[in-house]
Amino acid sequence: FSLRVVLLSLATIFTALIFSFELSVLGGKPVFTVWVCLLFFCFGGCFALFPTVTAYAFGQTHFATNYGILFTSQILGALVSALLTLVDMSYTTLWFSSGGLTLLAAILVYFLNIK
Repeated sequence: FSLRVVLLSLATIFTALIFSFELSVLGGKPVFTVWVCLLFFCFGGCFALFPTVTAYAFGQTHFATNYGILFTSQILGALVSALLTLVDMSYTTLWFSSGGLTLLAAILVYFLNIK
């Protein structure tokens, strides 16, 4: 598979899981557990793809610096999430904003010229 197919698949699965997460409690603890495991599977997939995407997008010349910047971008995400909890204490807002950003990422990957 190409990198584009893998990124699109991962983003699509994660988006579907996030948007349907609140429905998982209707299936009881076993379904909720499977949902959480699938979400963490997607997180692991993202971390596994970070080095490959960084090298592909920016090249090998300054790979370590670029990867460090990409990896520390999680700090910004954590700060934004913390600020959102101060404004609106609803976890539903956080889940849907996360799903919306992942959907936006899937759309961007679709239009990128990745082979």
